[in-house]
Amino acid sequence: MVKFCMRKFGLYRFGEPSGYLKTQADIHPPQTRKQKMSYTFTLAEHALEAELKKLILQEADKTDDVAAEDFTDDAPLFGDGSPVDLDSLDALQICVALQQYFQVRLQGDRMVRKHMMCVRDLAALVRAEHGA
Repeated sequence: MVKFCMRKFGLYRFGEPSGYLKTQADIHPPQTRKQKMSYTFTLAEHALEAELKKLILQEADKTDDVAAEDFTDDAPLFGDGSPVDLDSLDALQICVALQQYFQVRLQGDRMVRKHMMCVRDLAALVRAEHGA
């Protein structure tokens, strides 16, 4: 029987025939794991929008599908005419990342619909939440 436990530096699996500990990297090869991104918190004009675009593309796993020049600040994030074509699961992942990296919490469907229409709306929310 194989048991899992959490350690400070990741997930380890015990019970291998040789008594050998496997790290998370051994269990999930690098090409199947989502790489953790780091985002720079800034309220500066254009820099915040660029960081939010990076967050949206990474969290929605669209970095290979969408060219940065096609993704403008005013482009819709959902529905027809959207270069990123997000769905509700993408919105949830983006909301979690916004809270984690930008300390902004979107609560409820109405707030998400109001502030996640485009990158410019999202940037305005971040700036408003931080008093800029």
